[in-house]
Amino acid sequence: LSFILGKDGKLLTMRSNLIPLVDLPAQGSIEPEVLIEQLIGREFAYSDFSGNEQIYKVTRRADIEDIEDKNLVVYPKLDDDKLIFHLAYMVGVGKGKWTVYFDGITGEEIDITRDKLT
Repeated sequence: LSFILGKDGKLLTMRSNLIPLVDLPAQGSIEPEVLIEQLIGREFAYSDFSGNEQIYKVTRRADIEDIEDKNLVVYPKLDDDKLIFHLAYMVGVGKGKWTVYFDGITGEEIDITRDKLT
């Protein structure tokens, strides 16, 4: 099993003799507005540079990047010792502070990553 990732961490190529051919749809079927509604009002906890816990709350649409088909990625996730591949929307929140991954078919939240601060 081999994954080739770009410098930005995006999956470029996946090859395997262990995993059967994965058939994913080419487009998401969940409406982007549904995902936006899930994010408005959402709070994200983090520690600032001095170690104090802070809360960032998504208060408006402008806090969320546009959700388009170009945001679709194949997101592999280990779940109960199974590797599950999701067609997922990768959505930036808070001016590049977090990336939230949503299943592109069901709208289920798959994962959240905190982006590196530069």
